[in-house]
Amino acid sequence: MNAVEFITIFMSSNMLAIIAFLAILSTQLIYSLMLSDVEEKTYEFGMLRALGFNTSNVGVTIVVQAISFALPGLAVGFLMAFILNVIVRHVLYDITKNYDTYALSTGSIIIGVVIGTLIPLLSNVIPIQKALGKNLRASLDLYHRKAGELTIAIQKLKDYGLSMEQFVLAIMLVVLGILTYYMAPVSFLFQKIELFFLILNGLLLIMILGLTFLSMLLQPYFQKALLSFSMCLCKRDRNLHSLISKNMESHAKRNIKTAMMFGICLSFLIFAGGSFQLVGELIVS
Repeated sequence: MNAVEFITIFMSSNMLAIIAFLAILSTQLIYSLMLSDVEEKTYEFGMLRALGFNTSNVGVTIVVQAISFALPGLAVGFLMAFILNVIVRHVLYDITKNYDTYALSTGSIIIGVVIGTLIPLLSNVIPIQKALGKNLRASLDLYHRKAGELTIAIQKLKDYGLSMEQFVLAIMLVVLGILTYYMAPVSFLFQKIELFFLILNGLLLIMILGLTFLSMLLQPYFQKALLSFSMCLCKRDRNLHSLISKNMESHAKRNIKTAMMFGICLSFLIFAGGSFQLVGELIVS
């Protein structure tokens, strides 16, 4: 019974890490799909303001637009989740000869509702804050908006020698240090195995995400190297090198987002596959 309990705790911690992976990946995917073009929204809301809309009316429009995406997505997502949940549970119940409810768990419903409503709302609000920050004349100017844009940045924290990026990084390092050097050994000594596995999987998850973000720094160089290698293979297309380079520069942000999602998805598959293989070996042993 102790061995079975150990395997159950290990399996639960792995499932939590996999849920965290999927939450991060789905959040990034939804945000990338719903991230509005700032220039387009600047003109659109500038026209609405010229027609008499105030800030509260624009805010209601943003919320309605986000809900119009979120509600159908939530409905389809929960329907698919319920169908797949019934199928998988029926197979497990048939194998184990043990039956329970077919309903979705409360935690899965809460996670789905939170991600499905907050992320579409944030994806609309964040870009539009910049659009609403411009005056009406600048919002309606399609040709000189970039050249005539004036940005004022007030950085009071750095005047006192405090950087927000360094502050957040310092807090994160302190938390990770406490988890690594204090919480993990204490949980192991007091036989809190569930907490111990949760800390280890959390640290591993953060390390994998950190390596993924670091790999994004190499993505532009890898892109240029791949282009140069392609031009060497296709010598007749060398005159297109500058054109392709300019296209890559114009799509740099989207390429980085796509590469980041691909990297997180690949690391998730490797992590999940390794975790389930380890659990299978534990069960056999």
